[in-house]
Amino acid sequence: MLKFYGEIEKEKKKYPKMIQALREMLAEEEAYLALLFMELWKQQQENISMQEYRKIAEQRKLPSNIEKEILKTYSIFVLGKVLSKETVVMERGAKEALKKKPSFSFDIKYHLSQKWIEKNCIKQIKDLTDMQKKAVQTVIVRAERLGMTADATANLLQPMIGLHKGQATANLNYYNNVKQNLLKNHPRMKEETAEKKALEQAKKYAQKQKEYRAATIARTELVRAYNAGEYYGIKQAQYEGLLGKVKKFAVSAGDGGVCKGCREIEGTLLELNEPFVTEWGNVLFPPFHTSCRCAVEYEEIENAVSRTEFTDNTQQQGDFEEEGEKFREIQDKLSDIAEKVGNDLKSFASGEKLTSYDELPENVTKSFEEGLKNADTNVKTLLEKEMKKVSYAIDKERIAYNRKWDYIKIKEDVSPSAMAHELFHRIDNKYNVTKNHDFKKELQKDFKDILLKSEKYGGVAEYLRKNYANMFRDLDNLMVWEEYRGVSDIFSGLSIDKLNFGYRHDREYWLKDTTRLSKEAWSQYGSVFYRNDEEVIKVFKELFPNFYESAIIVAEELI
Repeated sequence: MLKFYGEIEKEKKKYPKMIQALREMLAEEEAYLALLFMELWKQQQENISMQEYRKIAEQRKLPSNIEKEILKTYSIFVLGKVLSKETVVMERGAKEALKKKPSFSFDIKYHLSQKWIEKNCIKQIKDLTDMQKKAVQTVIVRAERLGMTADATANLLQPMIGLHKGQATANLNYYNNVKQNLLKNHPRMKEETAEKKALEQAKKYAQKQKEYRAATIARTELVRAYNAGEYYGIKQAQYEGLLGKVKKFAVSAGDGGVCKGCREIEGTLLELNEPFVTEWGNVLFPPFHTSCRCAVEYEEIENAVSRTEFTDNTQQQGDFEEEGEKFREIQDKLSDIAEKVGNDLKSFASGEKLTSYDELPENVTKSFEEGLKNADTNVKTLLEKEMKKVSYAIDKERIAYNRKWDYIKIKEDVSPSAMAHELFHRIDNKYNVTKNHDFKKELQKDFKDILLKSEKYGGVAEYLRKNYANMFRDLDNLMVWEEYRGVSDIFSGLSIDKLNFGYRHDREYWLKDTTRLSKEAWSQYGSVFYRNDEEVIKVFKELFPNFYESAIIVAEELI
């Protein structure tokens, strides 16, 4: 919560506003995220066969293939479901902090927000994976000390997937106590029967432990994301000249569950960039510890200044970081979050062997760079700017851009124009091109004009046959030359695949997502103007003049 400069402080209610807002967020989001963790651990548990559990018990360590599988599943989970939820919560925190600034819009790709998200995701993946490995190792070591067989250890390992080391220790002790009590109280009971009964009790206990851990992780990470949204939202607003100098102080949850450490921190007034010094370490904002429900109140103590004044002022005082010209330099070097987690991590997460542009086969890069020499100036500049900022995977069958993991799948014999096409899909995704520019409307205007011109010819196909015969390699069946594939695909999208000139996507593809026409047209623009064939461009401009003008404007804005 942010109190603005000159604002009169109103009487406080039982819970401060920022705590109330945090409570409401947790009430809405915590249970669902906890459920996702439970589903993940169930999946991990089932992905390991009983034979593999026995092998782990016999070898007394996790095999490398299972370690990699655990890392892979946690990577996919954190960079997918968790990041998606935390992004929403960050935006919510920023919106709450700056709700009295209607002109403010939180940008998840603001460089400081992006850097925090990158580090937080990597830390989550590493911590979850390391804790899982330590828990398994703890069970193996303690089971051996208790003289348990490999089969008994394997049976016990399975339900403990998802527990941390302390929980695994507690569960194993519980299992052993149940077993020993059964044998003591029932002298005639076979040890095998006692183990079976103890295992059933241990499974029930493990389920409760996982439920507790899932709720704890969900609460901690959601509080972290919410407070990060407030903090970096304020930093962004300062950069944009919407806020002046800000100070902060911590506010506890205000109930009987507040610990001594949080009570000691509460109320300490600090500079915005100054960390809270706690018994758990120095942090910029809560959570201060696991399950912490503290929040921060921010107070604007000086009026906002213009961006220029703000930049000059902060450079002199050192109150804020990486602004002005330095910010623009960093912004040019930064790309989206997926890039920053590194090819090794993305390889595990995506299941693909990813590589950089410089590591691609020489024939691919050489032919692509040769084509760049003749490309349209705007398209060339964009491609040169982005081609080394994305990961690649070599595939025998497909050429496609993977939006989720941000890499381009190409064949070793990929045509340079097809590579340009996929790079423009990536540019679209990175800069939200088709989210911010509705190319579909422009294309529909162009198509309406074509339909009017086509009336005297009996349809679009005959109009094109009579007026653009040179673009067809087979005039009878209206199949275009390969260099006109972009024109062909745009007609496929405009007509929901009723107009098929050889290069197209099927009807289901266009109907599944109404934004696909804009996305494919933008990428076809990139491909056509990478080739820069005069005859093809002449046809492209004549058929789609409105779209062409819009695409040119957008390309120039991105440079």
